[in-house]
This record gives sequence, C-alpha cells and structure tokens, in this order.
Amino acid sequence: MCKTQLFNTVLQLVAKETEIPESLIVSHSRSAAVVDARSILVNILTESGIYPVQIAEYIHHTPSSVRNLITGYDVRKKNNRLIAIMSQKIHKLLESNS
Repeated sequence: MCKTQLFNTVLQLVAKETEIPESLIVSHSRSAAVVDARSILVNILTESGIYPVQIAEYIHHTPSSVRNLITGYDVRKKNNRLIAIMSQKIHKLLESNS
C-alpha cells in the first residue's frame, strides 16, 4: 500500500471510530476530541513507518506539531482510556484489510 493510500485509509478509519469528520481531524482545531483523534492518526501513521515530515504534509501542519503529537501520545492515552481502545480497534481493522 502506498503512503497516500495508507494515509487515506487510516484517516477514514480514525474518523469513523472517533465520530469526528476527516476535515476536522486535519484542521487546526484545538478541541480535545479533535486533538485526540489527530494524535491517534499520527501515532498509527508513525508506527506504519511514515516520517513526521511526511505526515505534516498530509495533515497540513508543521513537522514540529506532528512531533509534539507523537511525544505527547502516551500522556494523552493515559489521561483518556478511549484513545487506547480506539487505536487498538483501528490497528485490528488495518491488519484485517492487509
């Protein structure tokens, strides 16, 4: 699967699972729910081997904001147990699509 196709697939799965529209996930919204969804997206893409600079291009954010999402993911996951549950579910869906 090419990077663009992987990004689109993960974005669709995150949007469906979090019930947050794709356009909001890639927006500059700072709402907690949107940032949680964005952090799930970034984390899964990073685990899939896409570099932060490339993710930043896809979501129209700066590479530094993407790195901040990556480093803050564990704290965010610790504070909101749903993040771990949704992330795990998305990973399973990605594995079944492969």
